[in-house]
Amino acid sequence: MHRVLRRIVFGLAGVAAVLVLAGAAGWFWLGTSLPDLDGDIALSGLDAPVTVARDAHGIPFIQAGSERDAAFALGFVHAQDRFAQMELTRRVGAGRMAEILGADLVPMDSMMRTFGVYRLAAADAAALPASVRTHLEAYAAGVNAWMRTDHGALPPEFYALWFEPEPWSVTDSLVWIRLMALRLTGNWNTELLRAGLRRHVPEDLIENLFPEAEGPSTLASGSAGRPAGARGVETGGDETDTAGLWREAGPGWRAEGGSNVWALSGARTSTGGPILANDPHLGIGAPAVWYLAHVETPDRVLAGATVPGLPFLVLGHNGKVAWGLTTTHGDASDLFVERLSKTDDSVYDTPEGVRPFSVRNEVIRVRFAEDVLLQIRSTRHGPVISDVNPAAAEAAGDDHVLALRNSALLPGDPGATALYRVNRANNVAEVREALRAMRAPQQNIAYADSHSIGLSMPSQVPIRRSGDGADITRGWTGDHDWTGFVPFEELPHVADPESGMIVNANNRVVGPAYPHFISRFWPDGYRAERIEDVLSDAGPTDLAFSTALQLDIRSGTAGTLLPVMIDPAVADGGNAEVLDGLRKWDQSMAVDRWEPLVYEAWLREATRAIFADELDEAFEEWWGARPETLLHALTSEQTLCNDTRTPDVETCGQTLAAALRAALDWTAARYGSDRRNWRWGDAHMATFRHPVFGRVPLLGDLTNIRTPAAGGQHTVNRGGFMVTDPVAPFEMVFGPAYRAVYDLSDLDRSLFIVAPGQSGNPLSPHYGDLVDVWREGRYLTLVPPDDPAHMLRLMPAGTER
Repeated sequence: MHRVLRRIVFGLAGVAAVLVLAGAAGWFWLGTSLPDLDGDIALSGLDAPVTVARDAHGIPFIQAGSERDAAFALGFVHAQDRFAQMELTRRVGAGRMAEILGADLVPMDSMMRTFGVYRLAAADAAALPASVRTHLEAYAAGVNAWMRTDHGALPPEFYALWFEPEPWSVTDSLVWIRLMALRLTGNWNTELLRAGLRRHVPEDLIENLFPEAEGPSTLASGSAGRPAGARGVETGGDETDTAGLWREAGPGWRAEGGSNVWALSGARTSTGGPILANDPHLGIGAPAVWYLAHVETPDRVLAGATVPGLPFLVLGHNGKVAWGLTTTHGDASDLFVERLSKTDDSVYDTPEGVRPFSVRNEVIRVRFAEDVLLQIRSTRHGPVISDVNPAAAEAAGDDHVLALRNSALLPGDPGATALYRVNRANNVAEVREALRAMRAPQQNIAYADSHSIGLSMPSQVPIRRSGDGADITRGWTGDHDWTGFVPFEELPHVADPESGMIVNANNRVVGPAYPHFISRFWPDGYRAERIEDVLSDAGPTDLAFSTALQLDIRSGTAGTLLPVMIDPAVADGGNAEVLDGLRKWDQSMAVDRWEPLVYEAWLREATRAIFADELDEAFEEWWGARPETLLHALTSEQTLCNDTRTPDVETCGQTLAAALRAALDWTAARYGSDRRNWRWGDAHMATFRHPVFGRVPLLGDLTNIRTPAAGGQHTVNRGGFMVTDPVAPFEMVFGPAYRAVYDLSDLDRSLFIVAPGQSGNPLSPHYGDLVDVWREGRYLTLVPPDDPAHMLRLMPAGTER
């Protein structure tokens, strides 16, 4: 018996040793997926040597003798650090995720195929101006040169999903622009939501659920028809945010969006030169959407945020001008109900009679399952989404289909040419002219040179025959058809305002005098109001002032909501000690304070308590962070506080007191009964989740990056969360993963930061090394290091030494 046991033990030890050795060998092999950052690499396609110096954080400083070689080198460097991210992004756009992830991704692929994102990008590529196409071809050549080099293993994602990458193309680059345009032009989701609510609640309640947001207008005077270049406001606009389509797509896409930007004239700064500050708010993840780079050629310097997959600087400066952006949140998409013919469902009704659907068939390859044959129909308004979207099918009803008209899905270059030209602009006037090529998405683009500041809102803004696009409309009458687009000269624009200040934080752009329709629904103005207040009260400011403002964590909603919540709750038996603490709170969403946690939990429960009874099963679909709607109920529509499910008539005070009790119970259950130990940072963790490994047990622990984060939904330093998440409703999932402040008196002094790091490879030391810098509110400069951590030379093939 002892001999047998000894053999078993030795056998198991042998197996364990083999497994350990195999694991070590596998780990060593995956380690070869990290890029070569030093030495010389000979590459076909380069005209002359290019140097790539990297600093201690892995940020590349590319020096090339021509723009073509610079684009080639940027493609090579992007592929070194982020190729898995690039691969996932193009697959999302092409509707090819099911090929690697299986049948669960067929619905998303079906939607992407129906939208025709990749087909549109291919058409964009074919129609590009020669100079822009040459630039994109050089970038693609650089990506493909990396794929041909002997760089060891591919990034770990390719082995986890077990597939081989394909060569990169110009179309693959343009997919990112189309995807971002679609993601930021998603008002049709609100139309679907409103249609779904109408099946459950009366019309008057619908309007109470979507009150008009308060707050400042960026171009408040709103006058129209001023000539280009004149001081003051000109004209036009559009844009919006999308739904949960991207939630699990991987490459940093999230449903929520936002951004801050402000430009200060030289009269408002201590240097006498303008300052421009920008921090876009998108979904955070590992890796980030953004990638810092400094690219230098004999003609110009480009420094700031690039996007892996594109050869352009998306946000930053070119040595002469700086630019930043926010989402406009206009309405550039409409849903049309198309009526099928009573005798032939292959045609639909139009004002001129019946018309056949445009039909194409596509095959979706599915891993471990049968291929899916997808028939895609389109009408004169656009693709039929009710064939692939259950909510759209329900909204369409029997004998009807739902078609989407969306500026992001119209033919024509959506932004590559504009970006190319902005990168080469010498002053603000040339930036504005470059934006003439912008089609989608619509953004508020602020810019500055050494003397001037401005903001424009370019893109295709639809002109409707009637209506405002807030709801689904009948397509067969033609009453709500788009009849054209607002001319570029009439789109909103301001140059060198007398105030010396331009501010936008996704708030309303134009005032009531503006002659063209942009949107009925705007995001709230809390962030913009706070920024304007701080800047208006300041004397001449410097870079440090703007970085401090980007890090401001005072809640915009707390100052408005708490006064109308505390007193009624106290009167109806709310926890007096807690309410007194909230009354004395300075409204700072600091990680070490209990008040932000109780405040947000209270808002969450109050929203549920007031609206869940009226909305019934539709509540979960509508629910979210809706401070304006809550404020409206507590002030103008207090009858909503009554719980219709009980025989009593509840007051707002009773409902608020009960919601506070529920919030305190929820918090105690998670963080203990002692309020002195409650911390906002314990609930509000910035979570940079890996798109492939992030939700896999153990691997998620190794690849996800989590850190306590200050701020909240309505602070300038935005830390957005999904209150509908039953497990982690305050986990930060979108916010400013890129921050920058540009000093136009000396652009080398400009400050930047991204999070979590430059690399998308979990094995890299630069996968998450910027998280602490970002969390602590520190910044970096993008000036070539005197003593680089790494130096790589890319050599034309045949010239290697």
